[in-house]
Amino acid sequence: MVKNEDDSTETSYGFGVDEIELSNEEESENLSLNTRPDLIHDIHKERVRQALRHASDGATPQEIANAIKLSAQTVKKYLEELCATREAYKLRRNRTTTIYYNNGKPRHDFGMERIEEGNSLFELSLAEGPRDTLLLHIIEKRFTLLEGERIEGGVIVPVTQIPAMLEKIRRLYELSGGGNGSRT
Repeated sequence: MVKNEDDSTETSYGFGVDEIELSNEEESENLSLNTRPDLIHDIHKERVRQALRHASDGATPQEIANAIKLSAQTVKKYLEELCATREAYKLRRNRTTTIYYNNGKPRHDFGMERIEEGNSLFELSLAEGPRDTLLLHIIEKRFTLLEGERIEGGVIVPVTQIPAMLEKIRRLYELSGGGNGSRT
């Protein structure tokens, strides 16, 4: 338990995240009644993403659920989505406990690059991984007028592997006929 300056009590959930207040419960309930379900999905997913970023030693779905006032089942759904796009990863501690970890802290000081081709978008950014290793995070997105940008997938590559990866990409590019879609 942590005492605030006004003598109110704040609960610590034991994984490095005090109660996260991205939006309160009343706001969340009003949004669910008055807003599109996809917007609620995005808001809740962002709350889970931010809570996981604060959990430097990882967290269970229940710990995050307690911190952001969502059900553990809902939190687990969003954590699995984050794992599918490589924004998070999970490790099983035993038969009943799975710990989720943020997959690298974004390094905004390096900036971000975007590649746009029609409805396809790729965002490339650097993230700080375990033991201060740098990681290249590539996120694939699709754009539609109805949904805006939606993450489709992602990959994380240690920066030490970038030269070898670029060489293999260059070789595949040449085998493809130099980008014109036909083999030579």
